Amino acid sequence: MAACSSAWLNGILAVNRLAAIDSFWRAANYVSAALLYLRSNPMLRRPLAFEDVKPRAVGHWGCVPALNFIWANLLAAIRATGVDVRFFFGSGHAGPAWLSCSYLEGSLDARSLLQNWRE
Repeated sequence: MAACSSAWLNGILAVNRLAAIDSFWRAANYVSAALLYLRSNPMLRRPLAFEDVKPRAVGHWGCVPALNFIWANLLAAIRATGVDVRFFFGSGHAGPAWLSCSYLEGSLDARSLLQNWRE
């Protein structure tokens, strides 16, 4: 899994900001769901097997899509205006949202993401 480059993200935001926000949000939701429910095979390179699913979810899906939506829109605003923004939220139930968005925007590398992928 490779993180999105800043140049790529800036480019698509300039061309079609709404589509870019939607794409980022959908990707963040996918990675978040994989973090919550899968112990392996997040990119589904083979058919999903029972062994891939965690016995117990780590985190809570209820807050994840909303946090990913806020992050996607803030990221678009930051890229468009250059404003300095800090977005604070808890790491407990919101952990999958924080990890997925940080990974997709490029501030968290794949190795760090996989270290936080726990059962």
